[in-house]
Amino acid sequence: MDKNKKYSITTENDDNTNIRSVIIEGELSLKYINEIREDLKPVIRGAKDLKMIIKNAEMIDLSFLQLVISLQNTYRNEKKKISVKFEIDQENKELLINSGFEELLKI
Repeated sequence: MDKNKKYSITTENDDNTNIRSVIIEGELSLKYINEIREDLKPVIRGAKDLKMIIKNAEMIDLSFLQLVISLQNTYRNEKKKISVKFEIDQENKELLINSGFEELLKI
């Protein structure tokens, strides 16, 4: 993770399946959401299918969840596949469930 950033985005391409994997970690909050969104734009541009993995999250707030949902809607509207996997600690899982985002964890 860059010392100046409180989050990181790493990617991996599978040329055989044209699936781009994106791993997002760190502080996923309103404070950094504009930077995260801007950093994601070139990463997802041109990807036919996307696999997002959210892990090692120090913090997740509503602004990040809205970004994830927006990406899901965009991909689905464009008839592309997107999968989202949350590899987060129990405390963050419970927060998402108690906030009504249990379905997001199942995607």
